[in-house]
Amino acid sequence: MKETWTWVEVNTRPCETWKQQKSWACNMNPPFVSIVDFVQSTVLPHAKLSHRLLVSSAMTYWGGMALIPILFKIQSGEKASVPASTASYFTMITVSSVMPELWVVLQIKAGSNML
Repeated sequence: MKETWTWVEVNTRPCETWKQQKSWACNMNPPFVSIVDFVQSTVLPHAKLSHRLLVSSAMTYWGGMALIPILFKIQSGEKASVPASTASYFTMITVSSVMPELWVVLQIKAGSNML
């Protein structure tokens, strides 16, 4: 069964050709669907890219967290210490994970309203 979506405010500004009407740039208002429905969709613009971004973002985050003891040679025991450079590494990994998530949230109307 083919998936179809309808939402309000799709064509809020005129587009010259049929091809432009199908483009996401012409329809500037994002769909009013849940984030789960959006990511699982096969017809909404940016849905597949969003799903791939979320999966790769999660894999990068958890892979980066798992590498902390290896990269910074953190030992366990009574005299264990965490190097100061670990904080900047953690911040870099966290920000690089949050940015794609924010982009995905901005692709739907509920996320745009939330932010």
